[in-house]
Amino acid sequence: MCKMCQKERRAEYYFKNREAEIEAAKNWNASNLEVRRAHKHQRRWRMHQNGGSYTKREWLELKEYYGNRCLRCGRTEEETTLTVDHVIPISLGGRNDISNLQPLCPHCNSHKGSKYIDYRNRVHLQRLCGEEHEPKTYTYQEIL
Repeated sequence: MCKMCQKERRAEYYFKNREAEIEAAKNWNASNLEVRRAHKHQRRWRMHQNGGSYTKREWLELKEYYGNRCLRCGRTEEETTLTVDHVIPISLGGRNDISNLQPLCPHCNSHKGSKYIDYRNRVHLQRLCGEEHEPKTYTYQEIL
């Protein structure tokens, strides 16, 4: 079975058994507190090592610059909460500063995962020429 079929099958199962899946996740989180703490600690350490910071004001200005929309799907902040996405993921050495951030909705942020996809370029190009552009996806080797 290909990865796409597995994803579709997993999504179908989740929606059919949503309540049980949520309960299982809560139980796992409750019984694996040390694992969760270790993951949080590791992420905080990476962010500290990679450097950078931003203010709440900078984040609000960035969201406003992009029209308070998710840069991937276009949903507005009235429809969903916009989350901070690191263009170059922290796990790949990205900095935690405003120049490495883009606003995405939770769904699009989790879909992107730890890939390096810059949706900001697409928005800039659309403003310049008025045509639709696909975002550029980079491999790990291209980042280095």
